[in-house]
Amino acid sequence: MNLERLPDPAQKTFIKMVPVPFNGTNESGREPIGTKVLVATDWVDERTKSGLIQLTADLVERMSLAVTTGTLVAVGGGAFSDWPNSDKAWPGVVPKVGDRVDLAKYAGILVEGADGRHYRLCQDVDIAAVITKEKA
Repeated sequence: MNLERLPDPAQKTFIKMVPVPFNGTNESGREPIGTKVLVATDWVDERTKSGLIQLTADLVERMSLAVTTGTLVAVGGGAFSDWPNSDKAWPGVVPKVGDRVDLAKYAGILVEGADGRHYRLCQDVDIAAVITKEKA
């Protein structure tokens, strides 16, 4: 496997993505401020979909940085309240805590919560879509 050109986890061709279970409460010990949101990103399994190849820990970690799906865990007080440089209200669907979302690749910063899980702390505008139906 050529490590210079990593597979894109968003394409999910041979990589097994595992959604983080969410029980409805923020157990990360972090509360976003202002327009920030906290997303529990899905993680890359150490084995491929076929189960035949075990990925190295370094490769799994680097691919996890590019994950673009997750569950919205917490929302700052100013998130989704206004459109940048505008007097208008947020247009369209407003994501809620517990929604599965798509977010920009490499968005925000990775933080480790008090529960030991990894979260992505990013701007509200980094959320690209609310996932209403997932592929089985």
